[in-house]
Amino acid sequence: MEKLPQHALDDLNLPDLFLIFPTKILIHDRHEKTLRDIKLQFNGNNDFVKNLHPIENPKSSPLGARSSRRHALRTSSLHLGARSSRRHVLRTSSLHLGARSSRRHVLQTSKLKSNFSRDDYIHSVNTIRDYIREGDVYQVNLSQRFSYPFKTSSFNLFQQLYQLNPAPFFSHINAGDHQVVSTSMERFLFLDGSTIETRPIKGTRKRGITDDEDSQLKDDLISSEKEDAELSMIVDLLRNDLGKVCKPGSIKVHEHKRVEKYQNVFHLVSIIKGELADSITFADLLKATFPGGSITGCPKIRAMEIIDELEPHVRQVYTGAIGYMGFHKNLDLNVAIRTAIISDEICHFGVGGGIVYDSVAGDEYEETLYKGQSFFDLINGMDGNTND
Repeated sequence: MEKLPQHALDDLNLPDLFLIFPTKILIHDRHEKTLRDIKLQFNGNNDFVKNLHPIENPKSSPLGARSSRRHALRTSSLHLGARSSRRHVLRTSSLHLGARSSRRHVLQTSKLKSNFSRDDYIHSVNTIRDYIREGDVYQVNLSQRFSYPFKTSSFNLFQQLYQLNPAPFFSHINAGDHQVVSTSMERFLFLDGSTIETRPIKGTRKRGITDDEDSQLKDDLISSEKEDAELSMIVDLLRNDLGKVCKPGSIKVHEHKRVEKYQNVFHLVSIIKGELADSITFADLLKATFPGGSITGCPKIRAMEIIDELEPHVRQVYTGAIGYMGFHKNLDLNVAIRTAIISDEICHFGVGGGIVYDSVAGDEYEETLYKGQSFFDLINGMDGNTND
């Protein structure tokens, strides 16, 4: 593993890695309309015994019955935190929701604090552009962290996000002294047997208020040379990362610049697949690929050094990963964007974006606001609630 300096402040002092081995897992199958109760226990040979007890027609699922969302709640077995950007460990998620008509990119409450002023964020964007001009780096993902007093239930926040913001990955993790709520749309790694897949997201446009504006913004995203360059660089980086653990010649880009539509934004996505070499373990895979290239930059190590230099606080689980590792060579991890951390009655929420030489500093700052606007609206609306 790379040994990197740490200049950013670790003010929350949370673990880099949080592992759970659940003895009981509930799996809600939306297609079969069943709720399965899986119990796991070790026998004397350190193997496990699995008993499957299907419960038909569940009526009490906390997630409701949205049949259109195949990726419901995954029981989390793994979440790794991110030190500023370098030890971005695993955890699920991203928050963005709210009505498309809400385009108030204004922080409307004095309780919501960022670890960047607007001027400081713009200065950091321009510093990155200087590094790019000097040839140090091609792209850096820069983020700011918002914090807000939060005395209500973290699970209540999770439920409201689930109802308001359809996205492929959801999680609520109660880690004792802190909680994580995540609604990420980005897949970091998916392993099924020997086939490994990653789906980087790069390129964002806000949704339009009208259908015509929506269509124009989507077309603008597709035609943007800047967004194309961002995504293409990260695709090359991830192909290189996977090349360390995959069979020669097996890595293919199956889709490039696919547009995905969410409540507040459009994103550009690529799908990359490969076949793992026979001797590769989970640890080998994570060592080769973690943290994800889409939330660090290119080249990855230098980008992480610049992030550590410019961002005031370590990122913790934000931009790490959340998901599960199974017993049968299966794994599914997201990139923990749109993710909130609740600690000591404060909710912390990171938002950011990729910076390239063509980036306009003011626009990059505004992009972080509309990525987080619906979350800001929701948490402000919950203000005054009390803990369970």
